[in-house]
Amino acid sequence: MFTFMPSPETLAILATLTGCPAPAPVVATVELKIEKPVYIQTHSSADLARMKKRETFMYKGREISQILGFTQGDVTYQYASGYDVRKESGTACLGMKDIKLTITYSPKVYISSDHNFLGRSFKHVAKHEQKHYDADVHILTKHLAELKAQLAKGADAVGVRGPVIGPAIETVQGDMRLKVIEAMQPLVKKIRNLRLKAHAAFDTDEAYTRDAKACASPL
Repeated sequence: MFTFMPSPETLAILATLTGCPAPAPVVATVELKIEKPVYIQTHSSADLARMKKRETFMYKGREISQILGFTQGDVTYQYASGYDVRKESGTACLGMKDIKLTITYSPKVYISSDHNFLGRSFKHVAKHEQKHYDADVHILTKHLAELKAQLAKGADAVGVRGPVIGPAIETVQGDMRLKVIEAMQPLVKKIRNLRLKAHAAFDTDEAYTRDAKACASPL
């Protein structure tokens, strides 16, 4: 006996059929988790240069200093969604009930081991890297309301799917969540570009000239 099993793509197409009631507004929430900076002081200036793919900082055509430190601020976006599944006669109508976006900021601050023994120098480099941390926290916090509004808008735009046959439910739910994530990408990209712009304002050749002079002794 031959049994036909439709592919996930076919099941998703079947989910576009109409005949389901309009869904209620989706409850959208956004949570920002800010982790404390992790200071890493086990890499030399040469190691940091390889990590940054830049050996030295230049000012007006001359070398001013080796890389003293940098901040790596990782931001992750995780989505968790709940669904209203109304089953009837072997099929189901699917609506997104709630969705939560969790943003986690995990900063790592690298400071060259060459400066571990130079108290004043270490503190100065750490102070510079603190600016990067503060800028990231400020930008992410400032955009929480906008992120929540866009999350709700994207979720409501998904609407209702169905009637959906049983084997298609998980596939269609995944597609609904993916549509919301796609709708969030322009704002996520905007925030990333704002962070890059803020960091670039701190990492000028003039700023590194001042940092090099402020250190207790040169490398």
